[in-house]
This record gives sequence, structure tokens and C-alpha cells, in this order.
Amino acid sequence: MKIIRVIAAVTIVITMLSGCKSQPTAGVVGWQEGFSIGSYAPDIPFTSMDGRRITLHKVREPITIVAFLNMSGENCCWLNPRMINLANRFSMWVTVVQVSLPDDQCPHGPGCAEACNLDKSRLMALCDKDRIAWKAYNQPETDTVFLINENSKIIDIATLDKIGPLTDNAEKMMMEKRRQQRKGRGGKPF
Repeated sequence: MKIIRVIAAVTIVITMLSGCKSQPTAGVVGWQEGFSIGSYAPDIPFTSMDGRRITLHKVREPITIVAFLNMSGENCCWLNPRMINLANRFSMWVTVVQVSLPDDQCPHGPGCAEACNLDKSRLMALCDKDRIAWKAYNQPETDTVFLINENSKIIDIATLDKIGPLTDNAEKMMMEKRRQQRKGRGGKPF
């Protein structure tokens, strides 16, 4: 009888060890890898210059390029020339967004948009002082750029200094939208 109990105990232990996976006891909230191509891009809430509460998904064109750029002190409202050129390169169908991540309070205060002439470009400029958008995008590295399609899927990811292939993809997507419009499918940009 004693041998049967020992065999049963050994069998139970072996079964438990082989069938059970160890459970983690600690970790860090979130996926430590950032967004990947095919992920859905989160919406970005913001207050417009005229005081309206709105989200990026409601005002953007079907194709969107979003870049996260760090800004410091007096440069809190500086518009990156590459981003301005990119916004001016595309006409309809593409919205180009610079999300500025200031490292300090903007010295221009509530009138920052007016003082910095942020409305003088086709570039959509958003200040993310509380890092809301940056956190929603899983805290991307500085100068990370996302290409997002009309279904809010991330199509391409690049850094600002290697943005060429991403802009080529945006150009192809824009040409496809134009082709669809000519064929009567796709209508107007939303």
C-alpha cells in the first residue's frame, strides 16, 4: 500500500510538472515592442484653434502621415521643414500631421498657435505636452513616422531621416484613390 501511495504521488507530481506552464509573477503593463505594420492606429483627440473638441479620425483625409517629433524650450512650436514640404507635396487625399512633444511648457502660453503661425501651412500641427497621443501610439522613438490608411491601419513605419519609401507608399495610395474616384468608386475624401 505504501508503494502504491508513493507511485501515485510521483505520478501526480510528474503530471503537474509536465502539464502546467509557469505563470509570470511580475511584468510591465503594455507590449514592449511598439506598433507594427497592420496594427490599428489610435485616434488622437485635440482641441482646435477655434476651441472645438475633435479627433484626428474625424478631420483627416483617407491617407494620413503622423510624425512624432521632440521639441525643446523656445522651439516648442517649430514646424519641421521636412514635414512642411511633405504636407505641401500632397494635395487632397493625404493629411500630414506633426505631433510635437515639447520637453517644457510652451513659453507662448495659450496663444501658441497664433504666436507660432501654425495655421500658415498645410501641415496639421498638434502639440502633445501631456504625451496623450505619444502614449496611445506606444511611446515611439523620436522622429518616428506612421503611414495610416483609410481604415486606420498602419501601412508603413519609418524614421524621419529614412522617410523616402514611406512617402512613396503614400504617393501610390493617393494615386489609387484618384484612380478609384475616376472610376466612380471612392467618392470624395471624407
